[in-house]
Amino acid sequence: MDMDSLMDRAKPVTDICQQLEVAVRCGQKMKNHTALGVGGEIDAIAYPETPEAAAMLVAELDKANIPWSALGRGSRILAKDQAINRIAISLKLLEEVLLFKDIENREDKLVQVHGGYQLSKLAIATVERGFWRLENFASHLGTVGSAIYRKEQQGLFMSALKGFTYVCDGKIKKIENYELFEKMDLKYPCLILGASLDVLKIKSAYGQEKHSSTVKRLLKKRREDLLGTGPVFEEKAKSLSTRKLIADAGLKGFSCGSAMIATHNANFIVNKGNAATTEVLELIEQVKDKVKKHSGIELKLALEIWE
Repeated sequence: MDMDSLMDRAKPVTDICQQLEVAVRCGQKMKNHTALGVGGEIDAIAYPETPEAAAMLVAELDKANIPWSALGRGSRILAKDQAINRIAISLKLLEEVLLFKDIENREDKLVQVHGGYQLSKLAIATVERGFWRLENFASHLGTVGSAIYRKEQQGLFMSALKGFTYVCDGKIKKIENYELFEKMDLKYPCLILGASLDVLKIKSAYGQEKHSSTVKRLLKKRREDLLGTGPVFEEKAKSLSTRKLIADAGLKGFSCGSAMIATHNANFIVNKGNAATTEVLELIEQVKDKVKKHSGIELKLALEIWE
């Protein structure tokens, strides 16, 4: 990438970030910020340290017509090999404070957490404190914000969700009604700032052992998931398991260049070495085509394409 053109594009962003006292890094390679380890240089990544700074940053970027996206952990992002003309916003520098608040007349707790918090860390911390409902997320690669934006159904997450804050039109807004959220579509791009989740008290030693064992089992599984990115496609296709559809088509271990369908989970793609995004995209198209020929079912991509 031409450094002068990069700095020219990034200058309005660096000016905004300097004005708001937000940390920013220009010309970052997305291969270092995605689970799959592919992607070219992005104009800049901004790191607000407070929800208020994040909201002001979004407002200024929108005012300047500068495209932006939420970065999260990069587990659902497929960044192109070429220059990526947008700004990524990361919440990783927000203060990582977990608040377990009392609920009147109940032994359960209301957990408050910021949107950039890693979902697996939240699941582990919840069980360690003697509460359950999130343990099935111990192997999850993403963030709390990503799970909310995608309306994640696994592990009782959505039923535990009591409310969240997000940035819309440069203002911090709250959703405190699950039924309302269920019917709404958050516009893209969207920045989830924080959430409140209702977790339930584990009432016996047997229950604690059971939920702790679930966490340990999933953490062991996660060591395999960390080798790649996924789910690549929506997890259900006509009520059927996508990973099973891909596996039944004989595609576990199928590869294009250094991009390969994972053997531990056919809805994951792993980078065997120095894969290019073009190889990943070719692999995705071939999998879609072969599954369609084998089962007649069209798979829908679950990854974000950044270009």
